[in-house]
Parts: sequence; C-alpha cells; structure tokens
Amino acid sequence: KLVEEQSKLQRPPDVYLVMPLGGTYSPEGLYDTMMTFGERYGGDYGARFLYYYRAPRDRAAIIRLLNDSPHFVGVKIGTGEEDVQPMIDGVGDKAMVIWGIGDRSTKAAELGTKGHTSGTAVLCTGICDGINNAQRQGDFAAARQFEAAVHELEEIRFMDGRVYNYSAVVEAMKLSGFTDIVAGD
Repeated sequence: KLVEEQSKLQRPPDVYLVMPLGGTYSPEGLYDTMMTFGERYGGDYGARFLYYYRAPRDRAAIIRLLNDSPHFVGVKIGTGEEDVQPMIDGVGDKAMVIWGIGDRSTKAAELGTKGHTSGTAVLCTGICDGINNAQRQGDFAAARQFEAAVHELEEIRFMDGRVYNYSAVVEAMKLSGFTDIVAGD
C-alpha cells in the first residue's frame, strides 16, 4: 500500500528501503519473494528498492537478487565491515553498496561503499552531510574528523547490540535545545 500511494506523489521516493523482519524467512524465500515483490511494484509503479542486509546467511541470496532484479538497485550493509568486499565483489557495477551502521562509515567507504545511512541526520545534518561529502571526495581524514564529533552518541547508540539506537537519538534531540525538531515520545 505504501509503494502504491507514494508512487502517486508528484515526486515519488527515489528508492524504498526494504527491511525484512528477521527470523521469518529462509534465504530461498527471500530471493523468491523479493523477486516477485520487485516485479510487481517495480513493474507496475516504477519503484526501486534497496535491500537491508542484516543476516550473513542471506548474502548469496541478496547478491543473486541484486544481479537478477532490475528493481533492486542496491544493498544497505547492516552487519560488519567484513561483509563489504564480498558484497561489492558479488554485485560489481550492477548495484550500489552503501553502509548502514550509523555514522561510523569511513572504513566502509575506504573499502568501496558509496554513501551511508544515518540515524542521527535529523539532529546532526551538517555532520552527516560532511561525512558523506568528505568520503565522496576521497578525503577520509576529514570524514573521520566529522565522525569524531558524534563519536560519543554513536557509542551509546550501538552499545549492547544497538539496544539504545533510537532512544539515544530521541534523547539527544530533546537535550539539544533546538526548537525546529520534534523528538516525539
């Protein structure tokens, strides 16, 4: 329903992030279901998708999906740096590989990822843009300087298996004093 409705917008999303609920599928089911999903919503609505990679057992199925589906245009790596090179090698120029574990992304960029997602962008837009822009220019020292500015927040977000990921950002938003962002409850 979301893809159907947002496809009707004057400027529909460039890409939809697909984040499957872990433990509810097999790698074979992932491939078959996502191929069908991509054909339906990519074919009927022109949608493009980015798959969120969280389970190492799914790597081969995701690589196959990205190589076979014109509607899945990339993967967001949410596991570890050790998965960057195999994913890049597996998809080549067929799909984009981006980093998805916060604003600690420079090492992954050095390994070949293109861009990163940021859970802190709503609060630290300039820092997140600075990281991305420095990486795109190949200035990894500057990117690390930007990363250092949010290091403590990232430490809280990712402690104990990311248990404080969202709550840390919400609390930082509340403590920031900015009046143009709403943290919610």
